[in-house]
Amino acid sequence: MTGMPLRHHECWVVDVKSLDVLVEGRRPWLAAVVDVRSRTMLGHYTGGSRTAAVWGAISAALTKWGAPERIVADDVRNLPEGALADLGVKVERPLAYRPSVMALAERALREVAP
Repeated sequence: MTGMPLRHHECWVVDVKSLDVLVEGRRPWLAAVVDVRSRTMLGHYTGGSRTAAVWGAISAALTKWGAPERIVADDVRNLPEGALADLGVKVERPLAYRPSVMALAERALREVAP
């Protein structure tokens, strides 16, 4: 990540985890979007797949707050990069083995689904 954001909605972090329940024989996924500057959860979504959960959470945040300058996610395979690029959003991965802002999204997921 390139420095601490100076404004709200400049940088969002996205993370996803599987829930410890079965729904129709499958484990659902929960994704959260957190604004780095304010540490506010902007969107969350539960879906049948990682990709559906991530896209649902990002869609909820985009609908309410508009597009950020960048999104940080440790697993970018689940991000709709083409759609985000069309909105002018830069997608970044955190540096490996370095403390990062990903803890914000991980904490939000633990609070919603311990």
